[in-house]
Order: sequence, then C-alpha cells, then structure tokens
Amino acid sequence: MPQAADIVVNNGAGTPVAKTFTLQVPAAGIGGEARWELMEGANPAVFPRMSAILRNDPSVKGFGSVFKILYPASYTDTTTGLVKALSSAEFIGTVKMPDDWPEAEKANFSAYIANVMGLNVMKGPGGFLRGRVAFT
Repeated sequence: MPQAADIVVNNGAGTPVAKTFTLQVPAAGIGGEARWELMEGANPAVFPRMSAILRNDPSVKGFGSVFKILYPASYTDTTTGLVKALSSAEFIGTVKMPDDWPEAEKANFSAYIANVMGLNVMKGPGGFLRGRVAFT
C-alpha cells in the first residue's frame, strides 16, 4: 500500500470546492486499515469517512483491496441546537489483483476504474452512484 497521506477531492457543488480528508489512522501493513475523515462541523459522528484495506486474496492468488466511503446525513435539532446523525450513504469498491496479472495492463485497469466514476452514467441525474439504474 502506498504511503498514507491526506486526500484532497472536489465536492459535488456547481462550483467544486476542494475538500481535505485528513488521515486519522495509517494502515499498519497488509491487513491494516487506513482511515481518513472530512473533519467539518462540531460532531465527529457526521464526518464523512474513507477507508482502505489491502490484504492477501487466495481466490485470485494475489492481493485484494477494499475502498469505502461512508457519508452520514445530519440535521440540527431545533430544541437542543445539536447536530445529529441520520442514515449514511456508503460506497464499497473491491479490487482483486492476481499476482500473475501483467504489470503492463495495471495502468489501464486503474484508469478505467477512475475514469468511469466520472462519467455521467455513474454520477449524473439517474446515475448508478445516485442509487438509480440509468439504463432502460
């Protein structure tokens, strides 16, 4: 797993704003979980979080990695003024990489994953990442 550091990504605003997910827990080698949080607001229970784990995967005779994003919704209690958590949206992406898979193809594989997430069919109105099926 690469050296863990803060992650900066644009939000989904009409004019995107760069948001920094701060590294909270670096992975302790294979099997360890790295965790980042977008530390905005007063209640840590509603901070959006990302995590990544790399582990041996015997099903492909190689490695597997899991990347998660957890995004809690929140509201401000009008009686107490406290921010409270509601339900959370969650993304889980899993990659399985066999040890014998060609090194020359790994850049294409990574690019396809990264680039497809930016397509309108994934993130646009009615897209898969909005919990809807975009094809008819």
